[in-house]
Amino acid sequence: MFGVATPTEAAALGALCSIILVAVYRKLNLTVIRKSAYNTINISAMLLLIVAGSTGFSQVLAYSGASQGLLQTVLSLHMSQTMVVCASSCLRLRLTCRT
Repeated sequence: MFGVATPTEAAALGALCSIILVAVYRKLNLTVIRKSAYNTINISAMLLLIVAGSTGFSQVLAYSGASQGLLQTVLSLHMSQTMVVCASSCLRLRLTCRT
């Protein structure tokens, strides 16, 4: 936002400060490092699977022509851009609510 650091640099500084803080509290040992590395790898793998799945899904939609069909359907409704955004947000909200 202010150009002080990139997101990667800020994340690295946050990780370094976390390690220093754990060391100051004298809780830094091999078990903590191993558990932290395992959790980091676990979260990174989950994010990679989400990105890979969404990329694959978007490719299937593009090759099958479903995205063009959806675009034509939305354009045939003759709604303003604001109404399309509101309708899609309401639909997404309705589909994600479990009650």
